[in-house]
Amino acid sequence: MPQLGESVCKASDSKIEFIRGEIVSITFLDTIKACRADTVIDPKIPHWKKGEDLADGVINSKRPAVYLVKKDGGERKAKVTVDIIESNISGDGKLIGRIGCLCFEGKCSFDAGLHENIEVKLVDIPTAISWFRGNIFWGAETSNQCLSLNSTRVELFFIFSTPIDIFQKKKGVWIEALRYLFNPAGANLVNTEKEYDAVAKITRHCHSGKGLKYDSAGGGGSSYNVGPYGGDFMLKLYMSRMHKYANCYDQAAAVQIFAGCLGISTKWILLQPFGYIICTDLLGYGRCNNPFFLFARQEKPWISRNDKNDDTSKEIDINNQNRTGFGNHAFVIYAGKIIDACGGPHIGDEGKDEYVAKSIDKSTILYKDPNAYFNFINRWGETIPPDWKICQGVTSAVW
Repeated sequence: MPQLGESVCKASDSKIEFIRGEIVSITFLDTIKACRADTVIDPKIPHWKKGEDLADGVINSKRPAVYLVKKDGGERKAKVTVDIIESNISGDGKLIGRIGCLCFEGKCSFDAGLHENIEVKLVDIPTAISWFRGNIFWGAETSNQCLSLNSTRVELFFIFSTPIDIFQKKKGVWIEALRYLFNPAGANLVNTEKEYDAVAKITRHCHSGKGLKYDSAGGGGSSYNVGPYGGDFMLKLYMSRMHKYANCYDQAAAVQIFAGCLGISTKWILLQPFGYIICTDLLGYGRCNNPFFLFARQEKPWISRNDKNDDTSKEIDINNQNRTGFGNHAFVIYAGKIIDACGGPHIGDEGKDEYVAKSIDKSTILYKDPNAYFNFINRWGETIPPDWKICQGVTSAVW
């Protein structure tokens, strides 16, 4: 409803200024292409409009907007329509809208009537990726008073850079994925000079924060529709943890696509063959150097579980013939550093050589043992060397 502006101080001539009016609509300008519920958010339609229920839950909006953080330069602007129903103020004054630490300001006529396309600019553009949601509270500032107007429901994201092509060439970055990144993944308020911190937070969450387990029983298969070279990733199902098991392809896809939502580009790496793993914190299991311990148990049920060399153990002797390894392994690389949310996790503080030294067991004799459960010997009896391949990676996000 229209609200009567309340004076916070008096003019020197004791005249009490007042405005009765309200914001009718607000449209955020030059925003990043985005979609919600698999539907493009049309930038030509107001992000908030009087008479429309745009609440999405308690404090979110059905028409959010996505901006870039300050590092890319330029202004962050919005277009506002103001209806001044009654006023004893003539001429222009300042229109101010605040939500959290954000403040939009612009010049507006306070004469009675409908004032369209009023431009307001963001005073201080965030330098860190951020999420603002709830109500912008609007006011009219004259030379000596600040008069309150109404509030408008909004939701704003600030991200590092333009999201990767799989979003921009289709419906835009998913609002649901951005919400997920800020909560529960916890990537909020990372500064532009420390983008790698956001990648590290994403990696830690995918590795330890989702409750996923490596597909040790199923032979390391993907649960979310990707393969060794990437593919169409079932992002919606992954966010909801539709399947409790995952493999390295799923984890590489999750890191690549979540980082891509924020405008961080990574490359998908397939290391094949990989080999026997040095004991690591394997997804969902803790310390492990025998990643297919459950699969091996199913394949060889006759092996005594009381045998000290039993292959049902997650961690066994490095030369145990029943030990399993990775035929290949996928992960991503960012700024020359390895990101692996399947084991470790490896959060982007290691180059290739350091990653290999910490991940692949070169001391075991199993590479030359023809009776080993996993064998990495070619037809000439030579150990097959690992090959680093840069692959296409995730090709689309599946709703």
